[in-house]
Amino acid sequence: MKRLLLAGAFAVAAFAEDRPSPERAAVAAEMEEVLGGGGVGEAADRLARMDPFPAEIVAESVDALDRRERLAALAACEQAGPAAKAAVPALAEALGDYSGEIRTSALAALRACGPEAEAAIPVLLYRVRSADPLTNSGAAEILLFGMGRAGRDAVRAAMTDPDAAASAKVTTAFQGVLHGSSAAPWILLAEALAGEKDVWRRLSAAKNATHCRSAAGADSLLPALVSALLEDPDAAVRAAAAASLPELARLGADFRERARDALAASAMEDPDEGVKRAAAEAGRKIAGK
Repeated sequence: MKRLLLAGAFAVAAFAEDRPSPERAAVAAEMEEVLGGGGVGEAADRLARMDPFPAEIVAESVDALDRRERLAALAACEQAGPAAKAAVPALAEALGDYSGEIRTSALAALRACGPEAEAAIPVLLYRVRSADPLTNSGAAEILLFGMGRAGRDAVRAAMTDPDAAASAKVTTAFQGVLHGSSAAPWILLAEALAGEKDVWRRLSAAKNATHCRSAAGADSLLPALVSALLEDPDAAVRAAAAASLPELARLGADFRERARDALAASAMEDPDEGVKRAAAEAGRKIAGK
């Protein structure tokens, strides 16, 4: 008798373990309806209203085989916003999907997550450098404007990486995908020039300033370059600032005048002969000589 009771208890326990949770059952029901021809938007709306939002369960559908199921999961994450934090790794992976609709939907969901999407920062930086016009500019905007301090810090770190080739690639990517319309990347370089303790990062910032093609960005970046040229304790940083100033001088008469005056002062007064030569050469470029 005891054996029968014990066997029955084990059977009940096993049945309970195999039975899906109410949340998983609810998500499965919605996805079955979608697969049966139900509306993607309606399913996403119902999923997003679940309290708490079952982000980990919905994330499983982000990688499903059926496109409609994936779109429903992505739309639900977008509507859920920060509550979809647990789905962020799956959303980030979906940015590399072959389907443009999936990629743009994943980007929208990450944008809605805001700072809670911090785990996606490495993937977003990779997407900025990609040739995909559906995601590169959107990824840049999320990093600069949608993720708070963590996103901006990540961009600044990438743009001032001591590896010159790596930082230049990131800087030119932001310039390219934002089409020179935003001052934000250049404000970050200006901050690095003014406040970065690591000399190699200041040097990288000074060199990458040469990629600026935004008048709005130059308005913030030029004063920082001038200060670096005249005040930075490291001669290499001062020389790099001198070399970058002619590019900013092209963006307006006021920029040209300010850059020319700073370079003339450096060519006369800098204690390092190499910096003096760099400043004189940059001044000649501005003058067209």
